[in-house]
Amino acid sequence: MSKITEEEYNTRMEEGITSEQLEEIGTDFIRRLDIPDQKPDSQFIIVVGGAPGSGKTTAANRMAKMAQAVHVQANSARFLLAKQALRWGENVHKVVRAVLEKLLSDGHSVILDGMITDEKERQMIRDLAAKGDAKSFFIAITCQPDTAQARARARYADNKESSFEDWRAGDFEAYLNSIPERAELLQNAVNSSGGQIEILRNNGSVAELESQVNQAWSKIKTQL
Repeated sequence: MSKITEEEYNTRMEEGITSEQLEEIGTDFIRRLDIPDQKPDSQFIIVVGGAPGSGKTTAANRMAKMAQAVHVQANSARFLLAKQALRWGENVHKVVRAVLEKLLSDGHSVILDGMITDEKERQMIRDLAAKGDAKSFFIAITCQPDTAQARARARYADNKESSFEDWRAGDFEAYLNSIPERAELLQNAVNSSGGQIEILRNNGSVAELESQVNQAWSKIKTQL
């Protein structure tokens, strides 16, 4: 698919998603995931959120490997929906929910990359976890907007097309300019969460972020 803005995409694509399409996309999604051979003793969902360029995917991937959990990126749903000529928006939530339900029912634990700023999204995660007798945790990766923008520029410098593992925004400038607003939305979510979202500040190196992720996972393990 050529690179277009989300507004243009949503204007020209179909609005709904049928149960058959949802099942097909969910199956394709899970087929593409890296599923660990072993499962943790206790099930959980850990949601790692952050603005573009914050390092959330790096953090989520690191935690998934340590925790023997499945790393699920919400943006992967955008890629698969595009293949079916379907809108994003609510359809992204439907796909992610279906994938999480399947993984949990199969006994896996999940690190979800994305879907943290909206309380409705967080409640959906809590409900899914409770339904499967799993625990839920939320982590926000924050950094200075100018740092996040610099990282985003470096990432997009290779001009790669979107893929399941590496979704790319169609309008890069709009994507870049949205970072300060997204960072503010994340901070507002943290402030209103009553301490339910743990913060990892990522203004330094990858090694420093990984050290914080290690500490966060050690803390979570004591609660499982």
